[in-house]
Amino acid sequence: MTVLDVLLPRLVALPGVLAVSLGGSRARGTHRPDSDWDLGVYYRGGFDARALGRLGFAGHVAQPGEWGRIVNGGAWLTVEGEPVDVLLRDLDVVDAWRADADHGRFEIDQVEGHLAGLPTYTPLGEIAVNRVLAGRLPAVAYPAALRGAAQERWRWNAAFSLTIAEQHVRRGDRTLALGMMTRATAQAAHAVMAGRGAWVLGEKGLVDDAGLGAARDVLGDDRPDPAEALHELRALLDAPRPQELRSHRTRARTVRLRPADAGEVLTLQRAAYVPEARAHEDIDLPPLTEHLAEIRKQLADGSVTAWGVRDDGRLVAAVRITRSGSTAVVSRLVVAPDRQGEGLGSGLLRHAEEQLDDGVSVIELFTGEHSVTNLRLYDRLGFRETHRTDAGTYALVHMAKPRGTGRGRSPG
Repeated sequence: MTVLDVLLPRLVALPGVLAVSLGGSRARGTHRPDSDWDLGVYYRGGFDARALGRLGFAGHVAQPGEWGRIVNGGAWLTVEGEPVDVLLRDLDVVDAWRADADHGRFEIDQVEGHLAGLPTYTPLGEIAVNRVLAGRLPAVAYPAALRGAAQERWRWNAAFSLTIAEQHVRRGDRTLALGMMTRATAQAAHAVMAGRGAWVLGEKGLVDDAGLGAARDVLGDDRPDPAEALHELRALLDAPRPQELRSHRTRARTVRLRPADAGEVLTLQRAAYVPEARAHEDIDLPPLTEHLAEIRKQLADGSVTAWGVRDDGRLVAAVRITRSGSTAVVSRLVVAPDRQGEGLGSGLLRHAEEQLDDGVSVIELFTGEHSVTNLRLYDRLGFRETHRTDAGTYALVHMAKPRGTGRGRSPG
């Protein structure tokens, strides 16, 4: 029996699984006998990866979010003596990234094993390129708006990497100079592929596919002069100076969130609450199991006001405030993991408080007892514990403050 004969029926039968796809070299027909099997498992509304461990195969299991928000989670298994990578894909999150890509918006996450990082449109490319084995997945085409935006963004990144490489050359640091030049090559290759409207699912073969294979000669081990290599590589990559390109960063701004923003809110919320789930050993936290339709309904509720912070179009922080008489209840205060520690959460909470009408006199919220950072933040903002409620294996700490207190010092 083949790996698929053994594993596919069991994956399809798992709770919440909507589709399974085959990816990697086996989907493209370029695999070797010893190639891994790459299987994508698609779900909505949460998935308990412990179900993969109960399939009875040796390996390692990772919950959603454990491998980052793009790679997400899944398992490394050995099936019929062959290595199998099972990768979990949250279709609610993918839908939100697809909406972003349709408008030319995307983010790049630093992911282990990738020089240039992974863009959030990678899972869209997987759906477009991989072979569906069971269930149904939406048809995906490369968005026209994404072609120009991604090409410009990757060119900017490559140009910036070469600028940093130039600084290392001046300091005589050959290792870091060549490292940044190599990274710039991968980024420039991404730009070429984006301009073609071609999906990039990883960096294997990327430089050659982009027609930049000559970079190997420029960056070869026998290259005696990093400064000369930098000059030649800048010409090969057609990389301008960063100041010659429009910066991809703009000033962050606070915006009112509407039902149309629900997909982005869901993506941000699930990424931000993974550390909370680990701290409390509870993967069923409501923010992680909340569905897209529920968020959309809340954002349309007249008693709920939601605010967010956008930086270059990306939603990096969000909060919801529910009015109940003279009390405002704060919920779902979240900040993107890579932007935490910048004061975005405290600033957004202060903004939301300032927008409340005069009839509100008390602000309430709650958080898990193991959320040390949150408890410290709320204390600095003037909140004081009122009581605790049982949530099973841990307690929820309920806090309140009179409106207008604790608004002086930013936690930084």
